[in-house]
Amino acid sequence: MKKFRYNFTPTVLILIVLVILLAGAGLGWNIFNLIEYSSVSVYKTVIYAITIVLTAFLIVLAVAFLVFSGYVISEEKICLYFGFIKFSTPIKDIVGAKVFIKSKKLVVYLKDGKFSVIVISPEKFDEFLKDLHGKNPSVIAENESEE
Repeated sequence: MKKFRYNFTPTVLILIVLVILLAGAGLGWNIFNLIEYSSVSVYKTVIYAITIVLTAFLIVLAVAFLVFSGYVISEEKICLYFGFIKFSTPIKDIVGAKVFIKSKKLVVYLKDGKFSVIVISPEKFDEFLKDLHGKNPSVIAENESEE
């Protein structure tokens, strides 16, 4: 079973880090408010507690996107893990793959006419295709220069 990291764009990485920082600040602020104002009313205590849980969940979700996002090629399928979300495609349904050199894209074509863009580092394209071809020798891989 081979793993390939998801290749986030710099903009997306900055946004995820920004979400983590803002959620962390919100978490700290709400913990402070819960400690400071919990004796004022039950309503405020409940609101702060719910907000703490939600901001903590947001931090966990954003960190999971950064750490656990990627592709796993097993014997029977390709799985995309995006944080806690999982998508899978049976390898037997893949008929071809094409590397677009100029735009640095890897596209996998399926039997039903659909396709999927594989978002990994361009340096890993050959390794990905080699592993895919090892699992399904009928996959036709080609390069296109996009001139």
